[in-house]
Amino acid sequence: NIHLFPIREVKLEAIDGGDIQYLKEEQIKEPLDEILGESFLSINVSDVSNRIKSESAFIKDLVVTKNFPKNVIVSVVERLPVLIVQIDQLHCAVLDYEAYVLEAVEYEEDECAAIKGQYSVPLLFLEDSKVAFNANEQSSFYVVRDIYRMMLVLSEYGYIPKSMNLDDQILTITLDGDKEVVFSLNQSVDTQLERLIAVASQLKVDDTDFASLDLRYNRPVLRQK
Repeated sequence: NIHLFPIREVKLEAIDGGDIQYLKEEQIKEPLDEILGESFLSINVSDVSNRIKSESAFIKDLVVTKNFPKNVIVSVVERLPVLIVQIDQLHCAVLDYEAYVLEAVEYEEDECAAIKGQYSVPLLFLEDSKVAFNANEQSSFYVVRDIYRMMLVLSEYGYIPKSMNLDDQILTITLDGDKEVVFSLNQSVDTQLERLIAVASQLKVDDTDFASLDLRYNRPVLRQK
């Protein structure tokens, strides 16, 4: 069939004009290739958007724009990984801030190790979990939002989270230098973050190092090195 004004170029870009970090063009190659050669006049932008979005968990949103007479621009908003959850050596999942599962593997030790090497985000060990982590699906592990807030505040004061352990709603964050910070997910996270800011600010003023900081108490328990 000969199409009027056939599409000759499909361009993939970040919607904010920056770089695409995690979405690989080969992940959505099939729907992009389907556009090439189609008539500019017959392309349904909504159908194309839905088709592309279904191909990758890393696409949070996208806008398809037709530029007459022969170009299509696909502008995407990426889901960004913030945490890797590991239940045991054979089960792990990559989550974004909204607890959406970007990638997940089960019963594959090598693949789990590969995931941990692929993303520069902290690793959270779960002692037990009834949450299902299925790739390209929303999970119910919404505490990731509070955990991410903790990570941001710690990073503001130069403390880089390396790994975490969650057991019976007690979250222990291990920082670079093997420092430990303890939170309770059964208590107000806002209150504990206020305690963290107060202690971290004073530690910076005093130029003091520490071994552990427990924020579950009205007067945080600080153990110096």
